[in-house]
Amino acid sequence: MASPSASVVQLLENRAIAAEGMIAHLLQQIDEIKRHCSNNKENAQAAELEAENLALAKKIEICRKSLIDLEVKNGKKQVPIPTVGNTSILKVEAKDPPAVPKENAQEAKQKPEKKEKGPSNEPNAADKPKAPKKEKAKKPQAPKQPEKADDDVTRLDLRVGLITKAERHPDADSLYLETIDVGTGTPLTVVSGLAGKVPLEDMQNRLVILLCNLKPAKMRGIVSQAMVMCASEPGGKVEVLIPPAGAAPGDRVSLEGEEAGQPDTQLKSKVWEAVAAKLRTRPDLVAGFDGKKLIVPGKGEITTSSLAGVPIK
Repeated sequence: MASPSASVVQLLENRAIAAEGMIAHLLQQIDEIKRHCSNNKENAQAAELEAENLALAKKIEICRKSLIDLEVKNGKKQVPIPTVGNTSILKVEAKDPPAVPKENAQEAKQKPEKKEKGPSNEPNAADKPKAPKKEKAKKPQAPKQPEKADDDVTRLDLRVGLITKAERHPDADSLYLETIDVGTGTPLTVVSGLAGKVPLEDMQNRLVILLCNLKPAKMRGIVSQAMVMCASEPGGKVEVLIPPAGAAPGDRVSLEGEEAGQPDTQLKSKVWEAVAAKLRTRPDLVAGFDGKKLIVPGKGEITTSSLAGVPIK
């Protein structure tokens, strides 16, 4: 069944409203007639009018119900209201308050009412003087060392060492294998390419100058932890540097008139190359750096037997 159009619904609503107004007007007229009519004829007319009024009210109620049905079919929500034929008053039932569990009710009775706190004589926490905060003692920090140049000789860890044992490398005829005491309690293992250049007997129980902070390197299966410093002619004679008399294993090497300084933990290749370029023996056969003497402080100069003006490496 097709739904009625909106215009039909609106027309029915308008007629219902007009009918209600007419009923109200007729009721008012009936009341006036009742007050003024005193004879039977007038009473009969009033009864006739009342009957017509009731008949008209029934027709209006029928129209109203039809209108409601149409509105419901069209999805319009209905709210019941009092009408002429139905003068019942809509009652709104008050919902009973939710029942309080007995346990909660008993707890509510047992809880004493909180008394409002009056002004207290005790000082407020905010008013109490705060104890001065103890400043944490700052740990003294070591002063930062200035950045050293690549060719700074103090970056080298040069020390006096004592060869306690020297032998040929088991896997290389051109290499010596030495055990050297540098005063630390743990001797170093050093592999030197001096075989055929320095007699093996000259390497036994002698003091040497060691470079101790090169990166350890494996030479024919054995890790070398340091390097024996020598004066060397290019492609020719090689002489091991000679520490001064009285030097002892572990003594540091420095430039004359300067402190030894803090060496690098491990030399980078570019640093070693930059410093090595300035390491040479002087004309007086003293080992030097950029012309300055290399010494063991308080002990004396580091020398070579006969090679002057040659690189040290």
